[in-house]
Amino acid sequence: MLESTLPSDLAHSLGPFAAFLVAVVDRSGLPLLVGTVCVAVGAAGGHLVPTVAFGTLGMIAGDLALYELGRRNGSRAFARRFFRPLLPLRSTARAILRRHPYLALVFGRYVAGAGILLPLLAGSAGMRRGRTYAILIAASIAYVVPWGAGAFLLGQNFVSFMEHLGETLVWAALAGLVAAAGAFIVFRVKRRARRAARHAHRHGSGAAP
Repeated sequence: MLESTLPSDLAHSLGPFAAFLVAVVDRSGLPLLVGTVCVAVGAAGGHLVPTVAFGTLGMIAGDLALYELGRRNGSRAFARRFFRPLLPLRSTARAILRRHPYLALVFGRYVAGAGILLPLLAGSAGMRRGRTYAILIAASIAYVVPWGAGAFLLGQNFVSFMEHLGETLVWAALAGLVAAAGAFIVFRVKRRARRAARHAHRHGSGAAP
């Protein structure tokens, strides 16, 4: 049962601050962990506002830490160690972030793993700190506040509902990954086609008498 796992243990020992700790590390792409810890804090006698506030601050802190790590070139070492096969695709990911920063950073939160990679790449791609902070903070608020508050108020009904949707959530996560991968491939193919067209145009212009 979800209520007997780590979020419940943290809620009984740390109260609303448990939501902060869970949100810092939660980049699952589904609001399951954040929602579950909010339910656990409510069951342990916590209050709604501090619980959701701490959860939101935790999500913001995790995102901004990843962005700053990327700015300090930490994403390169991280990628080399854990995601070596993805290195050739990094330039495309950076191009997506530069061209569609809001879409990538906000909706990428609902794709498993993207919540880790995208802030890192945003930092390594040199996206402006003020703009990126604003996007990540707004995305954290939009993600945690409704899900966390809803879970807190629903209590055990939220846990039961999520358990009932177990297989559906797995398929939803897979669908998100497939959609993200498809969008990435389309963007990459179009980008390479544009670069090839520009190269051909320059070559043709240079060869003209």
